[in-house]
Amino acid sequence: MKTNMFKKPTTKWLLLAGAAILIIVGLVIGVSSCSRSSYFQLALDNLSETRMFMKQDTDECCRVQFFAGMREEPYIVNGVSERKVAFGIINLDPGKKIEGDEITGTLQIGEETIPVTLERNPHGANFAMDIERLVEAEKEMILTLAINGETKVFSLANVMPQDAVNWERALEIAVDEMQPNIRKAGKFECYVKIVESPVKGGGSFWYVRFVPQKGDNFFVVIDSTGRVIT
Repeated sequence: MKTNMFKKPTTKWLLLAGAAILIIVGLVIGVSSCSRSSYFQLALDNLSETRMFMKQDTDECCRVQFFAGMREEPYIVNGVSERKVAFGIINLDPGKKIEGDEITGTLQIGEETIPVTLERNPHGANFAMDIERLVEAEKEMILTLAINGETKVFSLANVMPQDAVNWERALEIAVDEMQPNIRKAGKFECYVKIVESPVKGGGSFWYVRFVPQKGDNFFVVIDSTGRVIT
């Protein structure tokens, strides 16, 4: 009598095979998730600068910006992330000549008023000051400055829409996009900043830059919705 080499699988065999497939799929998903989360944590641990938000206002005299977050101290772009400190930077880019090397005034944050003195950048045209503290993005901010004998008042508003992805989500998206590069990078540091479109009215973007200790830099630009631009 001939033996059937291809016997019909039993119900027990089918159940065991199905369970094995589920276990394998679970392990693959688990390894992938673990890898994804570990890369993100690695990026968080090696953040050398995080600009959590940026506010600005512009008139015919100049453009003023305020951005706050955490950054390394000393600030050196070398692929190694050091001790972090809080910052809150006021930056002024003049549209016309401004007399003197200092601009004085006040920064109102909610109900608090802080005296400020912006100093001219010896290597550029801008004036800046660091108030060395974190500020909540939701706080109303009014900057009053004495410029060329005039009092200028700037109402600072967020450059990104209210429903924009935050810096942490932007970093997560960048890590997902650059996993192969991160895997090969070895030791690295990363920076999360906000940049404006060179096109007028083009909006602002998250710029996430990875700087390996050895090798070329790589970066991701992400719009306010979380879409990868480049």
